[in-house]
Amino acid sequence: MVTITSNTTSPTGDVGAYYSQTNTASGGSGNYGYACDGSLPAGTNFDYDTGEVSGILATSGQYTYVVFVLDIDAGGNADTGPITATIYPVLAITPNTTSPTSDVGAYYSQTNTASGGSGNYIYFYGGTLPAGTVLNTSTGEVSGILATSGQYTYYVSVSDDAGGNADTGPITATIYPVLVLAITPNTTNPTGDVGAYYSQTNPASGGSGNYSYDYGGTLPAGTVLNTSTGEVSGILATSGQYTYYVSVSDDAGGNALTEPITATIADSPSCFNHDTKILCLNKNLEEEYIFIQDLRIGDFVKTYLHGYRKISCIGKGKMINNTNVWNYCMYKMKKTETNQLTDDLIVTGGHAILVDELSAKEKELQEKEDFSVKIDDKHLLLLGLSDKFIQLKDSTIYIYYHLVPENNGDDDQRFGIWANGVLSETPSKNQFISHKYEDMEVEYKP
Repeated sequence: MVTITSNTTSPTGDVGAYYSQTNTASGGSGNYGYACDGSLPAGTNFDYDTGEVSGILATSGQYTYVVFVLDIDAGGNADTGPITATIYPVLAITPNTTSPTSDVGAYYSQTNTASGGSGNYIYFYGGTLPAGTVLNTSTGEVSGILATSGQYTYYVSVSDDAGGNADTGPITATIYPVLVLAITPNTTNPTGDVGAYYSQTNPASGGSGNYSYDYGGTLPAGTVLNTSTGEVSGILATSGQYTYYVSVSDDAGGNALTEPITATIADSPSCFNHDTKILCLNKNLEEEYIFIQDLRIGDFVKTYLHGYRKISCIGKGKMINNTNVWNYCMYKMKKTETNQLTDDLIVTGGHAILVDELSAKEKELQEKEDFSVKIDDKHLLLLGLSDKFIQLKDSTIYIYYHLVPENNGDDDQRFGIWANGVLSETPSKNQFISHKYEDMEVEYKP
């Protein structure tokens, strides 16, 4: 009697894979013929001589068929009973990236996601994984703490219990040295003046080279952080101390930050321009107007109501004339036949001259700036708010100067002195120190 035996009645496979399901006859005369009925898996064919169903699987789904055998000489026949083939979608594996990057010491995670197939996956790899990482054979993830910089090329493969397999193709991981953030200039205590342009740079090194910057704390008022370069810059708006830090990250997942940066921002300079002449007592004990840049500590200047006083502090600085900020811009009073000037007087807008009275307009403008100060019996008039002075419209770099006469033990004491014939203010010793003028021995020319 003829019989027929299938190698399986529940075959599986993946689209694109080769399918072979055999059906073997035995008994009878041995001279067999085969036939089939039902739906064969798409892409397969039936071999009438051997009873095998085979081919490249084309479409997923379930297919049920029956294979029959006929004993040609003895006339017997038999069948397999229903054979149900389950064909799964194409097995594929997709890496989240084929060019991962990271930094030594960072946590590395590169995922490889399988799809299609039977859903029961196992992963393996070839090539060289980044030092410090391993492959999870159940999930396909390559992960770990990166140990050594360099380039590592590997691939991840997946197979399922339906006999399918696929691989990612080459994955090249670039692992960079530890990211290091450096500060330029090499200081965590930058300074500046209200109205001045502030620039504090924070270049990064190491890592992937593709940086993004952020900050914490409080930036000096008027400044912003350039998130592409790490520079903190802008026109300083308000005096005070501002503490912040700058952080950097790269596209490899590394990050670093600076130590705290404390910026000290002083009020805008209230100073004299280069070549301003100050009324002094010269070496021959005669009154003489002397260029401010030629004066030094110990020289005598003439003060209003307090006689001749030795200079206790004198310094200078540089500024770019900023016509958008009145107290960080130069103003000029021109010499006329009636104003008693010895020469044109050029001073910063935040400088003040001493006057007996303020006009109603001058008083109103100064009240808006919350400025109401006297030296001895004189009112201070801010020159940037006075119609006696005209604003200089250039954007030139100016050198400015100021000095402090010796006080009577009170470092907040201020004096009036004559500059180009006009009675002008001096800062107190405390104000002078807080502004951080440069020493007069530093030589540069306008």
